[in-house]
Amino acid sequence: MCGIVGVFSYKCRTEKYNTYLSKCCKSMKHRGPDDSGLWYNNENYSAAFVRLSIRDLSLNGHQPMISACGNFVITFNGEIYNSNNYVAELKKLGVHFKSNSDTEVLLYALIYFGIEKVLAEFDGIFAFSFYDVQKNKLFIARDRVGTKPLYIGFNNDFIIYSSQYDHIINIDFIKNNSLDYQSLGNYLSFGYILAGEGVIKKTFSLPQGHYLETTNDSFLIHKYYEFDEKKNISISNVEALFEEATISQMVSDVPLGTFLSGGVDSPLINFWANKKQQVKAFTIGNETDELDESYYAKAFANKIGVEHHFKKITENDFLQLLEDNFKAFSEPFADFSSIPTMLVSKMAKEHLTVILSGDGPDELFWGYNRNVIFPNKATLFNQGKLSLAVNKILGKGNISKRYFTADSIAHFYLQSLQIHGAEASLPKVYLEKIVNNKIFSLLPERLQQPKNMNDIMQMVRWLEMNIHLQRILLKVDRASMFYSLEARVPYLSNAVLDYASTLNYSDCINENQGKVNMKRILETKVDKEWVYKKKKGFDIPMRQWIQNEIKQDVYETILNMPTELACVFEIDNLENILQNEYDASNKNSNYGFIWAVYSLVKWHQNHRNSSILKD
Repeated sequence: MCGIVGVFSYKCRTEKYNTYLSKCCKSMKHRGPDDSGLWYNNENYSAAFVRLSIRDLSLNGHQPMISACGNFVITFNGEIYNSNNYVAELKKLGVHFKSNSDTEVLLYALIYFGIEKVLAEFDGIFAFSFYDVQKNKLFIARDRVGTKPLYIGFNNDFIIYSSQYDHIINIDFIKNNSLDYQSLGNYLSFGYILAGEGVIKKTFSLPQGHYLETTNDSFLIHKYYEFDEKKNISISNVEALFEEATISQMVSDVPLGTFLSGGVDSPLINFWANKKQQVKAFTIGNETDELDESYYAKAFANKIGVEHHFKKITENDFLQLLEDNFKAFSEPFADFSSIPTMLVSKMAKEHLTVILSGDGPDELFWGYNRNVIFPNKATLFNQGKLSLAVNKILGKGNISKRYFTADSIAHFYLQSLQIHGAEASLPKVYLEKIVNNKIFSLLPERLQQPKNMNDIMQMVRWLEMNIHLQRILLKVDRASMFYSLEARVPYLSNAVLDYASTLNYSDCINENQGKVNMKRILETKVDKEWVYKKKKGFDIPMRQWIQNEIKQDVYETILNMPTELACVFEIDNLENILQNEYDASNKNSNYGFIWAVYSLVKWHQNHRNSSILKD
């Protein structure tokens, strides 16, 4: 797991940016503390890299990696789990490998097979740049589901790409660009910058499942993967599929362990991983019993014999980490569950370098409660606004304001993915019009106006995969990599994605339970009562903090925000929202939205004009 950064030009020399790229490498040393490198062609391309050594720890894995012929250069952040499957074929084509790294396999596979075949067949988490010296062509690609970060900035002459957003927005040809108010509005709705967008104009994150290709004077973006494309496969043993995906991601030359919660997904990963080899599992608990599932994690660890590391986290532990949390996210980010994720990552890093995480099944298999109850809500919504109004007057059904503000079934569901308080607060304080039409236009055509319940629920899953999951993956990558810890996600392997694409919601939702396909597997390992217990999750008392522990800093930070941000907010209304939050008698909290605004200003302070990257 590493960090990449580079500058490409259609007609100008890039050597002048080599010093800047070196500063970028220093600023992301946490992504790669073991090695770094810089390569340039003395003309129009410079590439730099920092390395977290995981496979082939020798200098043979150094990057940027250059082909034996000298005509191709790669920088690669991530892991290719099935890379060994292609070694023999590449050797037959004349490749003489110098290392045991997946980077070298990827390099020669791109040379001999081409980018389309590689992206279709290689199973991994990645962001890479691949440069053809003779054709003066650059390819930049990101994995199927967006596990690894990749940001782009551009003007008429240059492209910059990087694993960190602050590198993009502080380079000279981007740093004076203004805010993109549409992207900023979406951030205030969903708590992160959506894929394909950037909070600064002429910047964006390369969407998951896409790659960029330079031309003589511009660039093209190609989609190579869409989760909605149903695969024609049949799986006879689902547990074997999951177990194989888990074991395939255990390839490592450094110590490997697992995150372990008291839920469903990570316990199963622990079970399969521990069958392969003795692993260390890491759990944190908190002091609030109703939000703490650590008891179940400890019980499961004892049952399967995994080496369990547990720590009870105090409120003070969380508060001490706030500033590091803002440093870890070089783009605006408002999901405060990043704080416990950072804490468990910090604990795990004391013992190892690679961790297996259980992310993905809730989105793939309709696992959230909002998924389970949505068929009934969709049926009600489809009655039409007039019928809903009559029923609301008559007191029939739980008919909220959302039924009337949504102009489509997709918009209706999308509102449930907004951060807490955004729906009520955003229209009052944000001066720019908030439109999410871009999201709806990205929906596969058959899901834009779903005609039956199965299509509606496929639309729900598409939004979960492309909105909610993206926020989770961003969180886990930045939180873990801040401590130089690589997080892998077995449930998002190619094989599991292909299997998931064959399912309808009725395969996963039954008797008010979601992802029943996963729960039935766990039933064979533990008591049924354990499997179907009410989910507690892991939360932190953010509302309490905003009202007490960090009240003064939140208030002063938000109301003294820089002019660049203040010009798009109705500050008086924003102050009213803060004052209402501090009113103990007020039951309608907007703490999630307040945290989003606070995080935005903190991002601006830490990253908008980074002192580390200044000339």
